[in-house]
Amino acid sequence: MNSSALFFDFIYHLGIVVTIFYLIGYKGRLFSILTYLFFYSLYVRSFHISDGGDNLLIVNMFFLLFANNTAYFSFDSKLNSLHGKGSKQSLIYKLSVIIHNFAVLFCIIQLCIVYFFSGMYQLMGEMWQNGTALYYISQVRDFSRPILDYRVNRYIGLTILLTYLSIIVKIDFPFAVINKSLKPFVVIAMILFHAGIGIGMGLLTFSLIMIVM
Repeated sequence: MNSSALFFDFIYHLGIVVTIFYLIGYKGRLFSILTYLFFYSLYVRSFHISDGGDNLLIVNMFFLLFANNTAYFSFDSKLNSLHGKGSKQSLIYKLSVIIHNFAVLFCIIQLCIVYFFSGMYQLMGEMWQNGTALYYISQVRDFSRPILDYRVNRYIGLTILLTYLSIIVKIDFPFAVINKSLKPFVVIAMILFHAGIGIGMGLLTFSLIMIVM
């Protein structure tokens, strides 16, 4: 632990630089590790300012350390296309593909676990059972924006319907996402769901993380 303000400024801005390199896909393996370390340190030290989405993000960022995050739309992919890639028949390449696929699979499983158990906990809640949960959420000023309060009070029937739909879609998500026909619809439904949370409840960081996942 270091209480120096200069040390904090250095580490904080270095973390921003590392994140930028990670986002543009330069030296993916190296900056995946560095970004994870910087984010994990921020997560541990500043957990009291989080809104929940970082819990899922920190788990999946660990899985993504083993994935090839820069295969497309990145500086690494451009450099590989210019200089040529290694043999796709090599043992190392085949192992890296297997590890990458497992990393992506673990991210999907983690997301399914979050949705399924979230839906089950909602199902056990009395306010979710009687369809009034969204109304009570709109009454909590710290987690409600005027647009949510207005919609809930004006469209009671729709509010009850959305309350039940949020439970159904979450519980169905793990089963629907593995079905090629249903996957686009359940993914779109969850994107709209989290967009609604971001606009109505003001949990923008949480909503963006969930939409990206």
